[in-house]
Amino acid sequence: MIIIDKDKKIFHLRTKKMSYVFRILKNGSLGHLYYGDTLSEDENFDYLANVENKAAGTIKYYENDSKFSLGAETSEFNIYGTGDFRQPAIELRISNRLFYPEFAYVDHEITYRKERIPEVPRVYGDEYENLTITLKDKNLNLYLKLNYSITDESSAIVRSSSLINTSQHTYTISRFMSGTLDIPSADLDFISLSGAWLRERHLVRQPLRMGIQSVGSVRGASSHQQNPFIMLAEKNANEFSGTVYAASLVYSGNFLAQTEVDEWNVSRILIGINPMNFAWQLKPGDEFKTPECIFAVTQKGFNEISHTFHNIINDNIVEQRYKNFQRPIVVNSWEANYFNFDENSLLKLADLTTKIGADTLIVDDGWFGERDSTKKSLGDWFEDKRKFPHGIGKFAEHIHEKGLKLGLWFEPEMVDPDSDLYRAHPEWSIGKIDQRRSFGRGQLVLDMANPEVIDYLIASIDSMIERTKLDYIKWDMNRNITEAFSNYLDNEHQGELLHRYIMGVYKLMSHICEKYPDIIIENCAGGGGRFDLGMLYYSPQIWTSDDSDGVERLMIQYGTSMCYPLSSLSNHVTAVPNHQIDRVVPLNFRNNVSTFGVLGYELDLSELSEDELNEIKDQVSEYRKRQKLIFSGTFSRLKSPFCGNETAWQVVSKNKEEVLVGWYKVLAKPNQRNQSYLKLVGLEKDYYYSVSNDDTIHSGAALMNMGIRLPYDFNGANQETAQISGDFQSELFTLRKVNKKVI
Repeated sequence: MIIIDKDKKIFHLRTKKMSYVFRILKNGSLGHLYYGDTLSEDENFDYLANVENKAAGTIKYYENDSKFSLGAETSEFNIYGTGDFRQPAIELRISNRLFYPEFAYVDHEITYRKERIPEVPRVYGDEYENLTITLKDKNLNLYLKLNYSITDESSAIVRSSSLINTSQHTYTISRFMSGTLDIPSADLDFISLSGAWLRERHLVRQPLRMGIQSVGSVRGASSHQQNPFIMLAEKNANEFSGTVYAASLVYSGNFLAQTEVDEWNVSRILIGINPMNFAWQLKPGDEFKTPECIFAVTQKGFNEISHTFHNIINDNIVEQRYKNFQRPIVVNSWEANYFNFDENSLLKLADLTTKIGADTLIVDDGWFGERDSTKKSLGDWFEDKRKFPHGIGKFAEHIHEKGLKLGLWFEPEMVDPDSDLYRAHPEWSIGKIDQRRSFGRGQLVLDMANPEVIDYLIASIDSMIERTKLDYIKWDMNRNITEAFSNYLDNEHQGELLHRYIMGVYKLMSHICEKYPDIIIENCAGGGGRFDLGMLYYSPQIWTSDDSDGVERLMIQYGTSMCYPLSSLSNHVTAVPNHQIDRVVPLNFRNNVSTFGVLGYELDLSELSEDELNEIKDQVSEYRKRQKLIFSGTFSRLKSPFCGNETAWQVVSKNKEEVLVGWYKVLAKPNQRNQSYLKLVGLEKDYYYSVSNDDTIHSGAALMNMGIRLPYDFNGANQETAQISGDFQSELFTLRKVNKKVI
């Protein structure tokens, strides 16, 4: 898959779905040539590589060569200060002195396979072919390694960078991107997944312009507000067609994802650790490795980009033991009880959990220390004896005897000032302990860069896991980092805190995953505040948002699915009126939205009628039959909630024999045509499919070109024939391929 023309100094990374081409420039740096549809193995790139630069205003790299300027070149990893004035991929300093490195090609190496490394999130798999380019600055005695990994079945390319110091000096790395991508066009839209707590990952689309457009986080986490995933798309690109480039970062901390358009309408993507408050001391003999990033390209629109990322996440990021693992259907105690529970009330909730057919009870916040509010006991990971007078181990026995699995809520990264842990170790919290500190949710953040903190958490959580024979962890993180000062690190290394913090989180999570492989960790972070590829490396599912309202979830889940597969979306059916926005949505609608992901329930089941409990029991039973299809099938978006009153999406099994379609209409409209159709995608056009809802069969071609018939809608004059009416209409359709070919 990696073709090298040594004479022309061209590298061609080629798969069934893409070609990625770059070359060695005359100064030894790397110049980007092409990323797009697959080209032939013996393609002649001379007409791309041998362009004479005569652009006005550029700086000559060589005194006697007016045709070579880095400012007018497309680059694989650009350096500031030698003629390219765009934002650099790397910055190096000693004290206040800024260096202008000149990395030149030394050699390259091709390797095979990418191993899974427990403590460092990365893409892994036996199918990968890897190219490492080594460049050197001979004056600074620094080696730069650029890493590329590809598989034959994907249009994606995995990138990362590392810097090795062979000098006698300590350099400060103040910026170091994971990867860059130059695109020879600016007639594109910049698309991000943006929002806030309770409305995460909404699609935001705006045209590119000359200058910089970016998203990022400086909160210590990837954040509710922005997500480390962006797309650049042609103006007319939609779900089904158009050229789309995408970039994502395998990282959970501060990030930057930006596009800069230069004066010649070249668009450069940079993605990596956010340089704000980042300063890494690279000592003699040390190496610093960036997180990995993933680039992808397609000419087939947003759904195809999503398929690319969904496949990578399911096959090469999430731990493989979860791939064919039937995820538990949980009942979570949070919105059922909040802090107001004890052993007896939880056992009653467990009985109702069994009654509806769910299999796991999650005891959320409030089980430990003396935890009756958000202002006490974080860090004290031992049971509250008032709530568990017989001990939490005995309680766990009762849960397991009922045939249920048990989960517990932890917020390991946080500490309350009113806690035994803080009273014993105030210096373990982030921020100078003798100065004013901001408070969020009444709590402070533990210094996960401090190995003693990690050791304490390992001992505390291990003890609770073993005492309860725990099956499930809900891992929360409700507070972003402010006053970022480590009482553990010296002044010289304070700029390393935020990166060391997230590496400490990874170390703790990897310990649990390695020691207790049967436990599922569900990441939460205040409901989707750390929904990223780094977390999915350890946690196969993430609580998508604290906003569980069925209508709001249409937009949240639609946007999230742009990058992340349904197997990673934890969706709970909750009570009405909804606790976040006070809306009343029918139980059926809430279920039909939550079905497309990891289904769970979070409400006081004792307040439901017998009919409602039976309805949920039927929903649980149906979901179990569908879960394999939902997780392993190809998910496509059909109608966007950002563009109208209706939303639709579908999942098609890999063999195209089974289809699940979700259709949702938020508000009723007067005097509408009572019959409409929804066009499907990805079926076998020459075979028939049965449609469960009306016991008819139609060819795949008809279902894709004419559509599936939606229920008859009430229009004011069809009381006898209307099948749906009012606000919050929804329907799930199951289609199965009939062993009968179209003649």
